[in-house]
Amino acid sequence: MCRPDSARSPRYLHSPQVQEIQLDVGGSVRGVALLLAIAGLYGVMAYSVTRRTGELGTRIALGATPGNILRMVLGQGLVTALMGGDWSWRSASPTRTLRSLLFGLSPTDPVTFLAVTLLLIFVALLACYIPPVGPPRSTPWWRCV
Repeated sequence: MCRPDSARSPRYLHSPQVQEIQLDVGGSVRGVALLLAIAGLYGVMAYSVTRRTGELGTRIALGATPGNILRMVLGQGLVTALMGGDWSWRSASPTRTLRSLLFGLSPTDPVTFLAVTLLLIFVALLACYIPPVGPPRSTPWWRCV
């Protein structure tokens, strides 16, 4: 005779304390995942801008102003970040399979998706802004004299 799952599982698995622990652990894991995503995104975007230092120097030598360079770098970073945000919104439909792990949220909660997308776009723009504006890596010639 086959019994339903609820009849086979112990009662303590459905207690409020167990659900509270699941919420705490799940929230911690999601927080660590978000921090890893932020660190990875920042690293990749900053590295891609830093690799273009020679190109940016050439553009400045040919007459581009630092403002134009910064606008170009931020614009290209924004396009990349928006493409990633668009991809995340389009790929949100498979999250319906995680319905049992979410307490008090729908799997496609637009406020959460929007907040995380805006946070990651901000991190991407920050990663594109800091390398060209940050401190130079070499000592200027006038400090050596």
